[in-house]
Amino acid sequence: MGKYDDAEGQTFDRAMKSMEPLNKAEEAAVEALGDKIGYGRLMQLAEQIWHRKAIEDGTPGGEHTHGPCAAFMVKCPCLSDDFAEWRDNNGTGAAARGA
Repeated sequence: MGKYDDAEGQTFDRAMKSMEPLNKAEEAAVEALGDKIGYGRLMQLAEQIWHRKAIEDGTPGGEHTHGPCAAFMVKCPCLSDDFAEWRDNNGTGAAARGA
């Protein structure tokens, strides 16, 4: 774990260190299930179950969701010099709002 000068950071490090055995056991269980059914399916099912439980608990929308595979990710156009033009031409900018 990282080194901190403050007491809060040291408390965090101690808490994380105390969880290592649990984390390793959980990681092994998740790895075994992921190897068996596929990691995408594991994440899909976890999201689906968490969503159902959030609704049952009256907290819909509080569940974790995951996105597409990394291989399908596209560089964000907002990092380009042409972002304003891209934004306006794709329905999110002033031109789309009629401004």
